[in-house]
Amino acid sequence: MRSVIRESLSTLQVNYGQNSSEFFVDKQRVGVHCRFLEQGRTVSELTREYLHPHPCFFRLFLFEQGSGALTARGQTWRMRKPALYGLPDNMAFDVTYAPCNLVYFHLQIVDHTELPLFAGLEHVLALRDAELFADVLKAFAGGNQPRLQALVLQAVVEMARPLWPSLAKRMLLAQRFGPVIEAIRDRPPALLNVDELAQQSHFTRAALSKGFKRSMGVSLKAYLTHIYEQRAKELLQFSDATVEEISERLGHTSSTYFYRKFKKITGMTPTAFREAQNASQDPQRRRR
Repeated sequence: MRSVIRESLSTLQVNYGQNSSEFFVDKQRVGVHCRFLEQGRTVSELTREYLHPHPCFFRLFLFEQGSGALTARGQTWRMRKPALYGLPDNMAFDVTYAPCNLVYFHLQIVDHTELPLFAGLEHVLALRDAELFADVLKAFAGGNQPRLQALVLQAVVEMARPLWPSLAKRMLLAQRFGPVIEAIRDRPPALLNVDELAQQSHFTRAALSKGFKRSMGVSLKAYLTHIYEQRAKELLQFSDATVEEISERLGHTSSTYFYRKFKKITGMTPTAFREAQNASQDPQRRRR
């Protein structure tokens, strides 16, 4: 499915594909990439409470029936149909579901630079669009995955509307480092280092580090750490691979290095992180 939205006031065009979207804000292209990690439906006849202290992905959910209350950053949001709700990455929260029928999507959403689209937001996103709400549920019930993914991506892009100007600016500044970002995307994260990236991209280490931070708003070292952490967490939560297998996929020669690096970044061992994520899930969806 592809649909197009045009707004004359912002000179904006959006093209929706299954897993990526491009907008043009004042003639500047902006890319959004969405990976569908997990999706499903939770039906509960009882009130349930869950704690999510270490969320590592974006959540989008819709209540077909019933309601919920989510608490984060000392605020509580009441959630019910026909709105679509989004929870930014890394925003710890507690949620209470009344008897309900809930459709959920776990997503990894980044811009063209591989940085989280909603990084730093500290509130629940709500999109009150009854037509889109109904279309998502219809596609989910009918098993039309290509259309469902396009609709979910459309919802995400609309939720990000206030961010469009800043995303366009970051995209423009980051164009200089396109080859660096591609190299980072294509290699196992444990094998990445600033010196090799500088050599491959024909920068000095100092020029690459300084220019990258000025353009991206984050140091190259911090960026590489983010990429490593995100990929490691995704594998720990959404794959059945052992810690040793994940260590190898990340580019480590020994799982001991993986344990040390992951704990240094997150304060938890890979096993403890996986267990914590497992404990916060609905029992019927837990991974062993």
